[in-house]
Amino acid sequence: MATATLPTMQVKEGKLSEQTPLSLSRGSMDTDARSDNSADSQETYHTVRMIKSDVRYEGVADTPDDKWISPPRKPDMIRLTGKHPFNAEPSVGKLIESYITPQEHFYVRTHADTPQIDAETFECTVNGLVKKELVFKLKDLMKMPSTEVTYTQVCAGNRRKEQNMIKQGLGFSWGPCAVGTVTYTGVLLADILEMCGVTKEEAAFQEKGPWKERWVEFEGADTTRNGSYGTGLPLSWCLDRNMEVTVAYKINGEDLTADHGWPFRIAIPGAIGGRSVKWLRRITVIEGVSTHHWHLYDNKVFPPFVDANNVGKEGWWEKPEYAIMDLGVNGAICSPGVHECVKATDRGDGMTAVTLKGYAYSGGGHQVVRAEVSTDGGLIWKMARFTEERMSKTGKCWCWSFWEVDIEVPADKESIVLFRAFDNSMNVMPECPMWNVMGMMNNSWYRIMFTPTSDGFLRTIHPHWAPEDSPIHPKNVHARIADGNGFKNAPIQGDIVYAAATAAQQ
Repeated sequence: MATATLPTMQVKEGKLSEQTPLSLSRGSMDTDARSDNSADSQETYHTVRMIKSDVRYEGVADTPDDKWISPPRKPDMIRLTGKHPFNAEPSVGKLIESYITPQEHFYVRTHADTPQIDAETFECTVNGLVKKELVFKLKDLMKMPSTEVTYTQVCAGNRRKEQNMIKQGLGFSWGPCAVGTVTYTGVLLADILEMCGVTKEEAAFQEKGPWKERWVEFEGADTTRNGSYGTGLPLSWCLDRNMEVTVAYKINGEDLTADHGWPFRIAIPGAIGGRSVKWLRRITVIEGVSTHHWHLYDNKVFPPFVDANNVGKEGWWEKPEYAIMDLGVNGAICSPGVHECVKATDRGDGMTAVTLKGYAYSGGGHQVVRAEVSTDGGLIWKMARFTEERMSKTGKCWCWSFWEVDIEVPADKESIVLFRAFDNSMNVMPECPMWNVMGMMNNSWYRIMFTPTSDGFLRTIHPHWAPEDSPIHPKNVHARIADGNGFKNAPIQGDIVYAAATAAQQ
């Protein structure tokens, strides 16, 4: 085989930070998430303990990665697995400051130490079922015809904390900010594969049964207990230029930082972020679905009866049909932020005006067409206005939509606001969270609660920091649906709406 090398709201500062629960502690604030196993100290990576609660760290750290990474990581990024490894998201307020997410505030998902790579020597190999193998470096990529793609990249675990509050699963507790929208510059993967002699005919479904068509497997240069991180996509997806799968070497016009895949990575619009492998060192065309360890044992959604006790022994990991590819429709309220206090100005009718802002997105190129909120438990919904949205040059909608809406809530008592979104295929965020062992793809209605303070403000409670006795605590929402009282999930007992809704069911 030949081998080639290519040339209106009044706000006061809340007393509590986004990382501080309102009442009951959500667990240890342990700042070191490295394994206690003494053997780990001899290895170049660290393993996160399965903590049964949040393990967050905020501020400047001195981990092995932090000692060399430049520019330094932003101390306001919320580290979700202790100091190390670096898994971090911005606050909800920071997230919506800009439609295009600055690289330094773009969420980071990593499984181990961030590799320290010399771009002058680092190579990626394209091999497998190709007519001609290819080896390229950064300088070679930059000589090829370039493309740009702007899209919303999301971890499949976005909003996982809400699921872990129902029952602890196998993943750490992302808030609603494991998401961001960036512009990648790079080379279309289809161009690279065609240079290796790969044709669209080879990508056709072979009628040998499901999951037998050719795939492309990607592998990075990081090191975990189970080898480098890797996963894959169907070859047909990779060769479709309308899908804009890109080997990217810039983000928002800047070089990728080490945390985001320097010197180059795969960027896959419309798919979960876990398919976009960083520090890309291998692209392999294979027969059938990827059997890479991380493709088998990560990024899957199983039925609720599958848990940590039976997921392995019953063979669920090996079932390819549960792998997540496209994103689902999702969104969140980001303003007012977590614990943010809004001035309650009674207009004489007991109500006060509040402006809500947030994001919504969908996957597979679908456009969000409705973002709406309800203040009466879901009986009546008010449409939000989109303040920014964007289509791709191929006619797809890879990007989130920013929205805002003006509502009225009681000035002197608790109230709940619900949010949901629809895309142009009429996929809709479901009312109830659907628990799964990996806590992935949580896209139930996003709920916030306003509680009056003694000094004339309304404090904003978000679901991932709701007290255990709160009606918007995910466990309580889930329980009310499960016991058949789903209609009661939002209104506060004692409210007129609640009483009317209950009477309507009888």
